[in-house]
Amino acid sequence: GIYETPGGTLLMTAHRAIESVTLDKETMHKKDEIMPKYAELIYNGYWYSKARFKLQKIVDLKRNKVNGSVKLKLYKGNITIISRQTKSNAYSMKKVSFDFIIVGGGTAGSVTASKLVRSGAKVLIIEEGGANKNPFLQMPAAWITMLSGSPYMKFHKSIPQPQLNGRQNDIAQAKILGGGSSVNAMVYMRGKPSDYEKWKESTKAPSWEWDSIIKNYIQIENNQRLNNKFHGINGPLTVSDPAYVAKGSYLYIKSMQELGLPYNTDFNNGEQYGVGLMQYTIGDGIRSDCVKAFLNPLMHNPNLRIVLKTIVTKIIIENHKAIGVEIYSKGKVSSVYANNEIILTAGSIISPKLLMLSGIGDEEELKKHNIKLINKLPGVGKNLQ
Repeated sequence: GIYETPGGTLLMTAHRAIESVTLDKETMHKKDEIMPKYAELIYNGYWYSKARFKLQKIVDLKRNKVNGSVKLKLYKGNITIISRQTKSNAYSMKKVSFDFIIVGGGTAGSVTASKLVRSGAKVLIIEEGGANKNPFLQMPAAWITMLSGSPYMKFHKSIPQPQLNGRQNDIAQAKILGGGSSVNAMVYMRGKPSDYEKWKESTKAPSWEWDSIIKNYIQIENNQRLNNKFHGINGPLTVSDPAYVAKGSYLYIKSMQELGLPYNTDFNNGEQYGVGLMQYTIGDGIRSDCVKAFLNPLMHNPNLRIVLKTIVTKIIIENHKAIGVEIYSKGKVSSVYANNEIILTAGSIISPKLLMLSGIGDEEELKKHNIKLINKLPGVGKNLQ
């Protein structure tokens, strides 16, 4: 069977690190008994071995029609994402019960999954993109090369904007585990307190106000310079000052001060007015993404399951309750269900799109696409700012 995790794809199979193995007629009927046993051994060996050895990947499956044996050819190498399920799976997603299904393995999805798993819940993350194991992604300066196109990003096109003389904007969205934190420019900027106050007013929820949210920021932060009432040093997300600053940047900062703009040493303490250097989610010269910060520490936890390169096509709703999702992977459509909730963290574009595909949104808009209305919510898919 195949178990996908933030650290890569774990191939759980009865066949260990060898070139080939054959199950003949005498042993074939025992495969259901043998497979879980050896899968468990390999599972434990992978997670608890400090050597971090590479498992092997099945590249060829041939059945001998004469004697009914199955021969698996294996080779050593880096693990790539596999979502193939076969009859010989030791574990199947259909046999697993999840408390929560999170659609989208980006920043919000990673943080949410971490909190839920640590509270004891069984969580499934479904991510359209693949793993963020490419060393290129860990290089802070490499992000700019992806703006012209990247397999780890997709670009949406806005409608013509009247304020921009009819121009259309390219809107980039990550397509990779870790979401934007795996491909963005790594600027650590919390926003203004007034932003949070507007959210509190619109949601009528005090938990969205600045004084409440700041506690969460402090909890997750591992700041390399600041340790005060606005910043933390014990969290999983590393935040640091730039390792290199161009001379032109210093000249700009001095020039702005001569013009009367105050020098700001911290843009995340609630006061953003001024000029200065920003901090970044970088640690020891390497990108500090949400996979490292929130998912990797849970790689050994059996309550977390991650499926990659899989698209959620709709939310399954029964009696006005979301009970599961329909997924598309490797040319096949299937369904998976949750005991408690379906959580959408697929971004500001895909999340409302998924709601609309599921029958939640503006009635007239859904009619255009022959989608049955389940819940009339005219604001869904509109007012992106």
